[in-house]
Amino acid sequence: FPAGLQWIAAADDDRGIAAVAVTALQRVAQRDDECGAEAARALAALTAEPALRESTVAALSQLPPRRVPDVAAGLRHPIAEVRRATVEALSRMKHPDASRALELALDDAVADVRLAAVAELKRLGARGPQRKLMALARTDPDGEVRQAAMMAIARREHRGNDPSAADR
Repeated sequence: FPAGLQWIAAADDDRGIAAVAVTALQRVAQRDDECGAEAARALAALTAEPALRESTVAALSQLPPRRVPDVAAGLRHPIAEVRRATVEALSRMKHPDASRALELALDDAVADVRLAAVAELKRLGARGPQRKLMALARTDPDGEVRQAAMMAIARREHRGNDPSAADR
């Protein structure tokens, strides 16, 4: 039944009905069963709809940590905007598993997705992807991604040398 809710959210011109379908999917995604996993993946797929993107990202970000793998499945979606929205949802989850999943987007074929992942990892202050960020700063084919990776590394190094950084 999550597929039916997904269809209603995407197809109905009444934004109120679409919002109710998104809320219903979020509630179903709280369940600890395959139906819950299916609902989480349906929410991720709905980020392809520009009118629903913000509400579905918000709904995804509020799911429990056990849903991180289902949310992260959006990083393999064929539509780049879904992958970008997935990056945002994972970063809003503020859970170590979500941050680790977010690192997968650093290898995305689309520069905008990599750029979003670098920005979110920088914002989160994630420590794990330092080596990958260094590689991106040196070798990424996109100049914006290289620059963002350099800035993320510089911020990390600056905070590492600042004893008051822990207070921020």
